[in-house]
Amino acid sequence: MIDQPTVIKNKCKGCNKFILTHNKILACKSCETVVHSQCARNLFQYSHTQDIWECNSCIDESPTRYNPFAPVLVHDKYDPVHLDEFDDVSEISRIHENCKSYSYQNFRNLMKLHSKEGNCPSMLFNNIDGNASNFDTFATEITQARHTFSFIGIAETNVDSELKDLYRIPGYTSEYNDKFPDKAKGSGVGLYVHESFAYTRLDKLCICTANLESVFVSITNRPPSGSDNDS
Repeated sequence: MIDQPTVIKNKCKGCNKFILTHNKILACKSCETVVHSQCARNLFQYSHTQDIWECNSCIDESPTRYNPFAPVLVHDKYDPVHLDEFDDVSEISRIHENCKSYSYQNFRNLMKLHSKEGNCPSMLFNNIDGNASNFDTFATEITQARHTFSFIGIAETNVDSELKDLYRIPGYTSEYNDKFPDKAKGSGVGLYVHESFAYTRLDKLCICTANLESVFVSITNRPPSGSDNDS
C-alpha cells in the first residue's frame, strides 16, 4: 500500500481562504508570508529603495530607511569600478542599514544620557526631498524630540540659497548651497547651526557638481559670556 503524499495548503491572511495552485499570489520577501494578490493591498507595501514587497508586520518590526548607497552596490563585474572605493561604499551602506530606530520617548531618554556626558555637540540629518512640500512638517517633527541639536543638515532641498530665509528654524542660522543648474529635484543642501555657536562659512569647500554637493563651516565655540574662543 502506497501512502498518499501529504498536501499542505496555505491560507491567505487577507481572506482566510485556501491558496490554490491557479491563484495569483504575492509573497513577503522577509518572512515569506503568502497572500492572494487581490488581498495584498492592505497587507503589503512595495519598497522602491529595495525593490521588494514586504508585509506590514515586517515593515513595523524593521522600518525601511533611506540608503542612498544601495543602488551603487548592485555591482556589474564588467564595470571598471575601483574595488577599494566599492568596499568603502559597502561599509557606509552597512552602517546605514544597522542604524537603530527610536520612538520619541526612547530618543528623549537617550538624549538625557547624552547631556550627562557634558557639552557634546549633536547633529541631525534629513533627506528632506523638497523644502517647499516637507520643510514645515520637518520643523514641527524635530520639536517633538525636545532636544536642541547643535547642527541640522538637510539634503535635496530643491531650492537655491537666495530662498533660505523662507525656511527658518528658531534659534538657528542657516547656510545653503544653490541646487545644481537645471535640476528641478534631488539637489540642494543646507546646514543649520545653533545660535550658541559662532562659525565661518568655508566657501572653498562648498561645492555643487553633478556627483557631489557640500556645505562646510568652521565652528567657534561661543561661551555664555559671549566671548569667542576657538574650539
